[in-house]
Amino acid sequence: SLLRKAVERAMGPNPTRIEKNAQDDPNSPAQTVADVDDPDFLQAVQYIQDFSKEQYASSVDLRARVTLETLTSIARSLSGIRGRKNLIWLSESFPFSISPDADFGSNAFAGIRNYADDMKAAANALTDAQVALYPVDLRGLQAPQALTASQNVAVRRGAADSGIGTLLGRDQQDLIQAQMTMDGLAADTGGRTCKNGNDLSGCVAAALEDGATYYEVGFYPENVKWDGKYHSVVVKTARRGVTLNYR
Repeated sequence: SLLRKAVERAMGPNPTRIEKNAQDDPNSPAQTVADVDDPDFLQAVQYIQDFSKEQYASSVDLRARVTLETLTSIARSLSGIRGRKNLIWLSESFPFSISPDADFGSNAFAGIRNYADDMKAAANALTDAQVALYPVDLRGLQAPQALTASQNVAVRRGAADSGIGTLLGRDQQDLIQAQMTMDGLAADTGGRTCKNGNDLSGCVAAALEDGATYYEVGFYPENVKWDGKYHSVVVKTARRGVTLNYR
């Protein structure tokens, strides 16, 4: 109950929505001018589409930077508390990366992003502070958003990426990318992602249960060449039916 109240207070009555990709926004200038059949306008249309891709990527940059800086700040604050700490992250996340797109605009590489290095740095800070991250996807269980009335995505002949199959594919890819971010941060810190479900209380209970019993394992290598590289360490248990969660 306390967690639900805190979430409602943080989000407020009108939570800020994530900026739409211009390809899925019928009100975007990139989509409006895309209906013009005059080939003389093609170059101008593509410039607008390239700008739209960069604008969308910049909005994702802001979300990613603020989120990762906040996680790192929390890790520093908790580093002085001994033992394992569980951090529950309620979010719709941000994409692990934005891939090149040759079907929208003239520059396929406009707006591409990759946050792998930044995510690894945040995960290292959390792990050093013995904080396990438990991401909870607040979207819950949902149908493809490209088909919902609220999206109001226009499918027009001649418009950029107008096929409904393309819209659905991009919608699914966006969801996968966002959940890859959650999965990566959870795996790197010893936590677990709660996604594709509506049981918020169950997600919290699972995190609390994981934190109730844990072991700290120390490993001191001998006769190792100190070359500064990563070396694999395999952790196993002889007990059947046990799932190990660790970095």
